[in-house]
Amino acid sequence: MFMEKLEKTVVKYKMIEKNDKIIVGLSGGPDSVCLAYVLSEWKKKFHLNLYFAYFNHCLRGEESEKEALWVKKFAEKLKVPLIIKKRDVSAFSKKKKLGKEEAARILRYTFFEEVSKKKGANKLALGHNADDQVETILMWLIRGTGKSGFTGIPPKRPLSLKKKEPVIIRPLIETKRKGIKAYLEKNNLSFCVDSSNLKPVYLRNKIRLKLLPYLEKYNPCISEHLIHWADIFREEENYLQCVTDKLIKEVIIIKEKNEIFLDLKMLLGYNINLQRRIFLKVLKKRVSFKNIEQILDLISQPKREKTICLAEDLWVKKDKKTLIIKGKRDFVRHKAFCYRLKVPGETKISSAGCSLIVKIYSLKGNIPVFDGGKEKDFCLFDWDILRKKELWVRSRKEGDRFKPFGMCGSKKIKDFFIDEKIFSAEKGRIPLLVTEKEIIWVGGLRRADKAKITKKTKNIMEVKIKRWI
Repeated sequence: MFMEKLEKTVVKYKMIEKNDKIIVGLSGGPDSVCLAYVLSEWKKKFHLNLYFAYFNHCLRGEESEKEALWVKKFAEKLKVPLIIKKRDVSAFSKKKKLGKEEAARILRYTFFEEVSKKKGANKLALGHNADDQVETILMWLIRGTGKSGFTGIPPKRPLSLKKKEPVIIRPLIETKRKGIKAYLEKNNLSFCVDSSNLKPVYLRNKIRLKLLPYLEKYNPCISEHLIHWADIFREEENYLQCVTDKLIKEVIIIKEKNEIFLDLKMLLGYNINLQRRIFLKVLKKRVSFKNIEQILDLISQPKREKTICLAEDLWVKKDKKTLIIKGKRDFVRHKAFCYRLKVPGETKISSAGCSLIVKIYSLKGNIPVFDGGKEKDFCLFDWDILRKKELWVRSRKEGDRFKPFGMCGSKKIKDFFIDEKIFSAEKGRIPLLVTEKEIIWVGGLRRADKAKITKKTKNIMEVKIKRWI
């Protein structure tokens, strides 16, 4: 029954696949011993490559040393390679001005990451159980948390935010301590007892030893309810995170190293809860809840332009149609540019974050099809019409006009940008391809009627925009 329940959890969260290379976090306590034993039992079934990893925190003196020795013998008994590392957590916590629990966690997970990389492991198995889940939820509630804190310990997640692998898996996350100890007794498996877990010193211990027994007097099923609650929140959180990721792609107009432009109208069309999530994601959690509320207040104001400072290196400006987030306050318009077009060749435009690449070739075979519609970053011209003209690429100027392909009259570039719903932040970046007298292409948007391809065309000038951002 015990093994069936564990396998059900593993299948439910797709924790283990054949030929996985797994690092098992082994502490010597009942949970990790149970996990190590179960995975060693599944070794042949799943064709697993196992490694045990033990981190000595040096917090319990002689007890820690005895525990390390016990773990070594246990690994030898199961014939699984063991990696041991020893660090003085107390010294590290003082140096970094951290609590011992936090310092221990940082060093331990750093160790796991190092071992995983060294062994080329794709999974890291940890022994967190259902009771740990309940304690974690209560701990976050006491400390204060957003909705993400209610999700508790994830059954499965990447070890590092920067990489997809290795993945942390927790096969015991739906199993209670009572069930784990019963399994160990049934199989005559001994384990180490961490004396620090028996003292109400740390917050987690206080919750385990004092708060939970007290709450169970009012509701004996409190643990089951909290676990169920966390499962629901986790599912909702995952869904909303997927929605947020999709919306972010739609709402970002321009993204550079130190500058992000967001579509203000689109932002205001979203529910306020989604707005909060978008800002948290875009700002990579650099801001507090108070800062998010400042941004929400800013975008809700009817005033056209305003700039606020969230931190020394973080500024937010609301324009007429955009919300601009910058690492410094230099909200200036993009510099005007004007370059002689290299034909053939590449013309780099740093202000626009792009290059124009020009090729000349003879037309062979069928005439390229062009229906006069909107173009992307590519356009063809009759080279024989343009070869004697000076060609330039520049930014827009006051009073600019052009004759869009297929139209009888001309149109102001200003009005064209309005019709195309081009935001203020983008207008100064759009490259205009011009002859001495007229605009022949609004780069990436629309070509003019000039030098179009016809049946008489013999040579072609191909222009492509290569974007850097």
